Amino acid sequence: MIVSYLFSITFFIRAKYLAMDSMRNPRQVREAALAGAHIATIPFNVIKQIMIHYKTVEGMRKFTSDVVPEYAKVVKQNG
Repeated sequence: MIVSYLFSITFFIRAKYLAMDSMRNPRQVREAALAGAHIATIPFNVIKQIMIHYKTVEGMRKFTSDVVPEYAKVVKQNG
């Protein structure tokens, strides 16, 4: 609580809960968020891991396999 207060005064940030320990994986980030952390220190490689989800990759593959042939037809018709 004292660290949170000092941090808020020093940086003019209104945060009640800080995750001061550096997150090591996406699960820890999720748990900190669910616990109510307003600020967390997250390494760049963990941010990259958060951005890549197997359902997102699956959706992009399906989207590009469906859209690319249709887009080629439109380009041929208008080109």
